[in-house]
Amino acid sequence: MKILTSFWFIGGLLILLMNDFLLKEIYGNWVTGKLSDFAGLFIFPLFWTALLPNRKNEIFFSTALFFLYWKSPYSQSMIDNWNNLGLLHIVRIVDYSDLIALIALPFGYIIENQKDKLVGIKISPIVPITVSAFAFAATSKGGPKPEVQYFESYLIQNSQENIIERLELSGHDKCLDSKNSNLPHHKYCRVSVNNDTIRYIDIDVFQTNEGFTEIELNQIKYNEDVLGEADGEKLDSSKKELLKKIFEREVLNKIIKNTP
Repeated sequence: MKILTSFWFIGGLLILLMNDFLLKEIYGNWVTGKLSDFAGLFIFPLFWTALLPNRKNEIFFSTALFFLYWKSPYSQSMIDNWNNLGLLHIVRIVDYSDLIALIALPFGYIIENQKDKLVGIKISPIVPITVSAFAFAATSKGGPKPEVQYFESYLIQNSQENIIERLELSGHDKCLDSKNSNLPHHKYCRVSVNNDTIRYIDIDVFQTNEGFTEIELNQIKYNEDVLGEADGEKLDSSKKELLKKIFEREVLNKIIKNTP
């Protein structure tokens, strides 16, 4: 438990909390987005290694694997299933540049090996354990969802202006101001999809208070007699999964790759 009261762990925990509750609100830029990943990947395996000291190697290795999974589109179904429970709403951002934060893991591993030599703070380990549990939950907690209901949404760590510019440069229809007053800074875009199944997807793009851009899949126009429904909200789960894969492959991944 000594590692939990060390200056290294306490410092990483404070950085994570300060970034999520203060810096992101003030700045909301690339640096603040990455800082949470670095701090989280540094303290997360240290936290669990303190509780399960005989599983250190497995904890660090599984942390790396889970982060790779978490930052990929493959984790969306898991997130959707969890959010459907109506408990703690969580979000994550599909941004492959976040994987640079994995370099925090070997640094944390080195620190853990030196735990007996570290200078600590004289507090009960219960304090950092409790605060850490809160910080890990708060990091993934999403803000309030808009009143308008959509069947899928994505958060991208980039400005709405850059996302709109990339969509329009990619040959899609011009994005317009939305008439929905419930969503501030709200743009409506029609995205053409070169696919045998889908003709176009209507998406809503708006800037969040945290500096991220949220993309919501709205109405879909299918080629005749393929999927059979014009509105994505009416699709069954298998058809939704098909649509999500097409959108992520042909639109979303290109936006993430090409935005500055």
